[in-house]
Amino acid sequence: MTAPDAHDPPARPVDVAAAQALAADRAVFLDVRSLVEWNSGHIAGAVHLPIEQLHDRLRVPDSTLPFGDRPVVTVCGSGRRAQQAAMLLADQGRDAAWLDGGLRAWTDAGLALTTGTTIGTAMTAGDWDARYSGNELVWTALPNKFLLEQTTDLSPGSALDLACGEGRNTVWLASRGWRATGIDFSATALGKAEQLAKHNGVTARWEQLDLLTWQPEQTYDLVLLAYLQLPAQQRQQVLASAARATAPGGSLLLIAHDLANLNAGVGGPRDPLVLWTPDGVDLPGFHPLRRDTARRPTATGDALDTVVHLIRQRDDAPAPAQAPGTP
Repeated sequence: MTAPDAHDPPARPVDVAAAQALAADRAVFLDVRSLVEWNSGHIAGAVHLPIEQLHDRLRVPDSTLPFGDRPVVTVCGSGRRAQQAAMLLADQGRDAAWLDGGLRAWTDAGLALTTGTTIGTAMTAGDWDARYSGNELVWTALPNKFLLEQTTDLSPGSALDLACGEGRNTVWLASRGWRATGIDFSATALGKAEQLAKHNGVTARWEQLDLLTWQPEQTYDLVLLAYLQLPAQQRQQVLASAARATAPGGSLLLIAHDLANLNAGVGGPRDPLVLWTPDGVDLPGFHPLRRDTARRPTATGDALDTVVHLIRQRDDAPAPAQAPGTP
């Protein structure tokens, strides 16, 4: 973390009326509570980033944040964690305030909180649009390392990237000759994905859909589901839809934050309800090429990811033998 400059604006408390005025003038609400607390109700349009993850990101030089360079009003239940978060941001030279009294003050003022259908890190489509609204990419433009490893021996065909975000994996697949389609909840993210594709000189299809209501109308040679954060019942629903979208003989590749990462890895969500395990990915009619917990190097240490590569069995062929070491 960089030392604060004498001219950096200090973090400051603001009341509900002042917070609303700041939000009307470009500021973003940043909710720093846990995912469970967020699910219980949050300010519409707020960005969700638990304070532990905010701290981890600010430790990485030149790390991008989901709100770009916009001013921030941090929020929590009573105000204590929000004050800590605002001070962390102010130490980085960012324009940051915290909602004095937290969400209690918000609801005491007669203002409502929202819940509703969630996707990714328990956020609505509008929430994701706010998160992706900055000019910079929220995530890296580079493809995921496990995607590279698991597709090396595959012949390019049709590919579907579910919850594609800003399109880094979709664009990489298109650059390798795949007929790639990316689906996401956020129109803003898809706009940035299209720009990334143009920058890389490739063409891909983009569709805005809610994966919780999505019903696949065709099948693909490769279906990718990377870092989807949903509770168990909802992620199994999406996984079942992904299975239906996988062509016979095709690959379903799942990459996700692993439950073991809570105690043995770095970064990622802190809520165990949205974390995966390799044993939790078992689909009838598919056989595994790979199913394990794998290390992914980051700037602050190794993260632990669930990596599962499944092949959909052809109707007229028996399931091939499993790879050595596969459970």
